[in-house]
Amino acid sequence: MFVEGGFGKFIIGSEANGTALLHVMAPDAAGNTDTDGILTGGWAVVAPTAAAGGHDFNARGTTAIDTDDNADKITYVAPTFYGLTVGASYVPNSKEDDRGPTKLNNNATVAAGEIFGAGALYANTFGGLGVKVSAGWVAYDVEAGVLDKTGVNEYALGSQLSYAGFTLGGSFRKINSKDSLVGTLAADATVWDAGLQYASGPYAISFVYFESKQAVTTTQDDTLSVYQVSGKYALGPGVDVLATAGHAEYESDIAGPNNNNEGWAVMTGLSLAF
Repeated sequence: MFVEGGFGKFIIGSEANGTALLHVMAPDAAGNTDTDGILTGGWAVVAPTAAAGGHDFNARGTTAIDTDDNADKITYVAPTFYGLTVGASYVPNSKEDDRGPTKLNNNATVAAGEIFGAGALYANTFGGLGVKVSAGWVAYDVEAGVLDKTGVNEYALGSQLSYAGFTLGGSFRKINSKDSLVGTLAADATVWDAGLQYASGPYAISFVYFESKQAVTTTQDDTLSVYQVSGKYALGPGVDVLATAGHAEYESDIAGPNNNNEGWAVMTGLSLAF
C-alpha cells in the first residue's frame, strides 16, 4: 500500500527498502543483474552445494542493500528537490519473512531483527552530460544463538555518467560487522560492479563485471565473479528483445571438491512493459 502526494511517498508492506529503491548500479542493456540476474543470481551456474563456511554464496548477488528483501516495512521517499531525492525505511522484524537467515548466511539460527536505513539519489544533466550518484546506509543487529546481539552496518555507493549514447557506471557495497563473527556466522562482505553501455535508437549493448567477496574466516574468502555482455532491441513501445552471454565462477579459499564451480551461459528473452 502507498500514499503519494506533494509531501512525497509512503510505502507500507512488502517492498524493497528505500536505499535499494534509490540505488544506482552498473548499466546493463538487458537489466540482467542484481539477485534476479541469470548469472549474478545463480540461476544458470549453480553455487556450490557445500560452500565454504556453510553460508549462501548467492546472498551477495547485488550491490544494493537488500538484506531485508521484501520483508514488511515502512518506507518514505521525499519529493525530488533540484535533482536530489532522499528516502528511509524501518523494518520491525525481518525474521517474519525468514529474510535474516537467507541473506546473512545459510545458518537458520541467525537472523536480523529491527532494520533501519536511509539513502539518497542525485540525478541531473549538465550540457548533455548525465550524472547519477547514490548512497545508502542500513544498520541492524544479528541474533545468533550463543552470541549476543552483534551490530552490522551496510554501506552502498553508486554512480553513472552518460554522454552521446554512452553510459559508464559502477557501484560498491560493504557489509561490516561490529564484532567478530567466526565460522558459519561470518557476515563481512564486499561487493562491486562496473560497466559500460552504448545505446542508439532501438539498440543497446553493454559489458558488466561483477564481484562479490564474503569472509569465511579472518584470512579466507568465498568469491563470486561474473562478466557478461548484454544487448537489447526495441520492437516497439514497451516491447524489447533481450540477450545476455557471460561467465560466472564461484571460488573458495578453503580447498574442497564442492567449494568451486564455474560455467558459461547464453540467454535470451522478451520484455513486455505496460
